[in-house]
Amino acid sequence: CCTHPAAARNTFCVSDDADLRTPDLLRLLAKAMGKPVRLFPLPTSAVSFIGTLTGRSHEASRLLDSLQVDITSTKSLL
Repeated sequence: CCTHPAAARNTFCVSDDADLRTPDLLRLLAKAMGKPVRLFPLPTSAVSFIGTLTGRSHEASRLLDSLQVDITSTKSLL
């Protein structure tokens, strides 16, 4: 972006184009910290319901929603 002429006056979303699921990210973080990971399967509807019951629906949504960045325009421009 520093030297490409098409990058001037543009804002770019950054991604390595490798999407991870939340459990995969947690496993990588635990491994990097040398800690065991304790995950158990739970339907997303159950997490959403528990979040609603406890008044933490926003936090549940952050766990369940997609965090993907679309870099298609960046790749085509650069």
